[in-house]
Amino acid sequence: MQNRKLRRFSLSDKEGDRLINFNELMKLSDFDAISGNEGEIRHFLYDKFNGFVDEVLFDNLGSMIFHIRGNGPKLLFMSHMDEVGFMVKRIVNSQIIEVIKIGGVLDIACDQQLVRVTLQDKTKREGYMFKDGNELYVDVINTDNISVGDMVTFASKSKELESNTIIGKAMDDRAGCFVLTQVIKNIDKLKHDNDLYFAFTSSEEVGMRGGKTVTEKVNPDVVIAIDVANKSPMLLNSTRKLFNGVMIEHYDKTMIPNNKFLNSIKNLAKKYKILYQEDMLLGGGCDTGLSHLVNNGKLSIVFGIPLHFCHSSYSIVAEKDLTECIKLIENVIKTINNKYLEDILDFRRN
Repeated sequence: MQNRKLRRFSLSDKEGDRLINFNELMKLSDFDAISGNEGEIRHFLYDKFNGFVDEVLFDNLGSMIFHIRGNGPKLLFMSHMDEVGFMVKRIVNSQIIEVIKIGGVLDIACDQQLVRVTLQDKTKREGYMFKDGNELYVDVINTDNISVGDMVTFASKSKELESNTIIGKAMDDRAGCFVLTQVIKNIDKLKHDNDLYFAFTSSEEVGMRGGKTVTEKVNPDVVIAIDVANKSPMLLNSTRKLFNGVMIEHYDKTMIPNNKFLNSIKNLAKKYKILYQEDMLLGGGCDTGLSHLVNNGKLSIVFGIPLHFCHSSYSIVAEKDLTECIKLIENVIKTINNKYLEDILDFRRN
């Protein structure tokens, strides 16, 4: 194994006894990256971690995989880089452009919003988005050099709120990306033998595409997606509560985890006193929806981070829930080994 430089991270970014700098989440949130156009965040992560991992891999969609070599089972952790947003459909006149949704942007978030157009030369131009019937338009004052296909995102600026929460755009799934970066920083402190892959995937918001191609490339033994789920702050008695910990997903529309694997993860959380919530996602899925079907099937599960106002111009996330998710992943890495997997996948006894 290469002599990685990961321990250099311990010289900075320290809060208490953990390597967590939530300013990095705000930086990730502010990048613009709709599906298939994730260059800003990909370049940032590559520049930050290349040289601190053993290998950097890419699929042909633009997903990026950080590989930390080991002799044990292959564990693949995934979070998607892309956010919901918009794309320029046509230039209406010298002032107005028409845009279309990319991903499931909330309808209520599409009217009277400040947005940002990324031009082909990577310069930015802000404008005001409004609805006219079912169509979406942006008043940019000057359409010079704007092209059909240009990326349009919310022009939100992240910030810390009171009560240890952060508000910003694209927390789906920059919150998950942030969690994985913190695990990578801590990896040399964990006692394990596993072969680790941390993937930042492309195009999840338009059909879980990067999850499939990354899994085909890595061919792991276990796939764990770190994503988010929305909770309305008005539903006081529901799950997905902020400050109540990481969500362990029992079901979504695209994937049901192995029951023994699911229960072992919950028992692991209890053992290490990790705050968790049990969740079901009835209306959608994430990268494991396609990844768990690769080859003869992959042992898969989803860890979720609760948000307020997902797929909108701003979402709210609690630092506590991010911390609990990091702790769960680290203990999964320390726990899984070949014997563990043999027991989970022994269907003669399960």
